[in-house]
Amino acid sequence: MEKNIVITDTYMFSLLKLNNNEKKQAVSTVKQMRSDISIPSLSVHAIDREKCDPKFRSARVNSDIRLIFYVDGEYCFLLYIDHHDDAYDWCEGKYFKKTDFGATYIFDVLKEEKLLSEFGSTEQSVDYEKSVGVLESNGISQKELIKLGIAKIHAENLLTIDNDEQFVEYIEIFPEELQEALMDLYMGEKAFDVVFNEIQDAEIRNENQIDISQSLLQKDTKRRFYVTQSMEELEYLMENESFDKWTIFLHPSQEKFANIHVNGPMLVEGGPGTGKTVLGIHRAAYLAQNVFKPEDGKKILFCTYSKKLARYISDNIDKLFLQKGITNNVEVVGVDSFISQQLGANTLAVSMEKFEGLAKYVYSTQRWKYPYNFYMYEYYQVIERYGIVTLDQYLNADRTGMGVGLNENNRKGVWEFFRKLFEEQRKRGIATFVNRAEKLLYLTEKGELKPAYDAVIIDEAQDLEPCKLRAIISCVKTGPDSVMILADDNQRIFNLRSWRSDVGINVVGRTHYLYLNYRTTKEISDYATAVLFKGGDKNDYMKNYKSIVKGNDPIVQGYRDESKEREAIVATISGLIQRGTEPNQICVVFPNTNELSKFESVLDKHNIEHLFLKEDIIPQDSTGVCLCNVNGIKGLEFRVVIISAADKYGNWITNKFDDIGDPDAKLRYLKQVDCARFVAATRARDELYVTYTEG
Repeated sequence: MEKNIVITDTYMFSLLKLNNNEKKQAVSTVKQMRSDISIPSLSVHAIDREKCDPKFRSARVNSDIRLIFYVDGEYCFLLYIDHHDDAYDWCEGKYFKKTDFGATYIFDVLKEEKLLSEFGSTEQSVDYEKSVGVLESNGISQKELIKLGIAKIHAENLLTIDNDEQFVEYIEIFPEELQEALMDLYMGEKAFDVVFNEIQDAEIRNENQIDISQSLLQKDTKRRFYVTQSMEELEYLMENESFDKWTIFLHPSQEKFANIHVNGPMLVEGGPGTGKTVLGIHRAAYLAQNVFKPEDGKKILFCTYSKKLARYISDNIDKLFLQKGITNNVEVVGVDSFISQQLGANTLAVSMEKFEGLAKYVYSTQRWKYPYNFYMYEYYQVIERYGIVTLDQYLNADRTGMGVGLNENNRKGVWEFFRKLFEEQRKRGIATFVNRAEKLLYLTEKGELKPAYDAVIIDEAQDLEPCKLRAIISCVKTGPDSVMILADDNQRIFNLRSWRSDVGINVVGRTHYLYLNYRTTKEISDYATAVLFKGGDKNDYMKNYKSIVKGNDPIVQGYRDESKEREAIVATISGLIQRGTEPNQICVVFPNTNELSKFESVLDKHNIEHLFLKEDIIPQDSTGVCLCNVNGIKGLEFRVVIISAADKYGNWITNKFDDIGDPDAKLRYLKQVDCARFVAATRARDELYVTYTEG
């Protein structure tokens, strides 16, 4: 009887170290193991290491490569693959273990022994002066920690720790779900009962009685063990040039929301690095495979705010669908491109430069009551935001928080400016992107354009005007599972009263949150959050937003002048490449295109290959260092991010906000600048550098 092959994260990442020929040999070996592990050519034998799970076995791939595996019933777990001695060394201290909640994981006893030794404690003797740590101050008891499945010695130690860095380092010996639970308790954000209930799997009733087949279905087991669906999928995964963990290992919250059935629109909010886009891609796969199937003629739309992100998502959807053997019926497109496609012959020519020039012309035609900047601020925050095209709509619009109160007569006077502006637009054929959305919405509401899609997933929705969101959703048939919106409220450009009033959808009871940053280290995440909030109070969401991955502190450095700053960045890039960092895994971020262009000439001088990620260009297109504007890095990921000219972010915000009568307008725009830097910082997976000129 053939074995079910289970891939572990440790196996996949060790596989990446092998060359292509060795990978092919590994595939051949696994095929044999799947059929019959007793085949003599596999040379299967126990592991000769003092501390190692006695059920671990080694299989021969070639004269030098060994594959470490574990068999339990009908399942064969691929654990690790490497050159002879390195493969056996990995086994030392490793044991298969099950948590008190039924999740299987690989436990490292040597890491535990080292930690206890450094902490000054052993199982037999606890030699330390008891102090009150953060957990105990938060009202957490030893008994409660033990209830989470934590050994008494660790419970005692954890209760004494009052240092964030030491706490994060200590909990690394536990599986990820326990690390997250302990961080929630340490930060005082959740009561013990809440944490205890969250870590349980409602489908697992008796954790101590479940067999391996049931444990593999446990929500947290699936973070690190993946049961391959076919030999074709296994070959695809093992022969890939690179491996993206997100394609097979999902956080339980991601998997839950990807596969959930909902009767109406669903909203998922989360900060950078929490996996919103990954969730959307897996949601598309679930819908195509189970709900809106291509063989039934169904179509799924995946929209995001830029062409670059659309291409990045499309490439990853192709990758996931190919891996899973799903026919692809998902159309991925940038929002403005989608609206233009839908309008077809009705498409309006867009020129934001001409539009703003026209607005200045209309303002010059007579003496208006308010300054020019007031009218433009009103246009972007109210008129365009809600897609207002008539006086009645404007008279009924909610202007809460606009700073300048307008009674009915004043609104009529202000509307006269917009009426003339719209009249001139029509005469000259000048439009904005939102005008296109208004046109599309008009055609769908009139029934002249019928909904062509069965479902839509909208990524980075916080960057879209409500009018654009309404236009997109109007192109989708109503029904269960038809709308998923992915957003980050902390990056929101447009204030939203509610999804019902501004976008026309009801997400009450179908709003979910992602809190864990999977990409960025705690040190980078903490720095980015400090930049965003600048010591101010965090909102409820950000209090729970966290990363449990440890790394290096960001390097923040000032320089005497721009020339010294650019030369220092070049030196950093050269050092990173010499260290083995792939050039296209380094991204230098700039506040504007002018600063980027200056730096390109410096790289040319040093013969460093580079590529500007503009329009729909993505990191995979580059064999050199990536360069990007701050607003263009959204949705991407790099091992190293360098935020350059940090002192120049927001310099474009001038006194133009001082004469509009809204004292908070400038602060709101400055907050958007902070959000942009926050997003740029959290694109870094391992290292973050921030440079600026002093004075």
